Amino acid sequence: MSAGSELDWRSLAGPDESILWEGRPHRWAYVVRQWPLTLLGIPFLGFAFIWMQGAGALGGRAGSFSTLFGVPFVLAGLYLVVGHYAYSALVCPTVRYILTDRRLIISAGFPIARSISIDLGSIQAVEVTEGIIDRRLGTGSITVITPSLPLYAPPSQSQFLRPAPTLAALCNPHDVASAIRSAIRR
Repeated sequence: MSAGSELDWRSLAGPDESILWEGRPHRWAYVVRQWPLTLLGIPFLGFAFIWMQGAGALGGRAGSFSTLFGVPFVLAGLYLVVGHYAYSALVCPTVRYILTDRRLIISAGFPIARSISIDLGSIQAVEVTEGIIDRRLGTGSITVITPSLPLYAPPSQSQFLRPAPTLAALCNPHDVASAIRSAIRR
């Protein structure tokens, strides 16, 4: 990454803001953090292949249509088994986390650059999560709870449609969470 692109990421903070902390996710932890998708994808892909095999055995027009019908399911299964790792590997180098004296910024730039800015005053809680792989790698994730995402919400609410802002796969997540809490108290 060139020095110019590093300056672009720092420019997300306003000219009157002080950067208190900035970081990037641990690459390996970021890529493998969604390993449960693989467990879901194996039977899904297996069923799709069985469907394609059975549809191909029909022959004729019905077999051709049934085979084509199965193609999207095979593609979805392939994504669940291996594709999400490739996508995460492409996204990871573009992810940046910036904590200023006024807000927390989460930014990623693949395939479309996007960033989320959270005013420190709107943060209600900071939650550190360390999964199985995180514990082995010494990493963890920080979820930021804001008023738009209640601390305890019934599953029927829209929290599943718009996930909570998360700083994923961080080295020393407890230190970063402490820095966020300190910035909130200022």
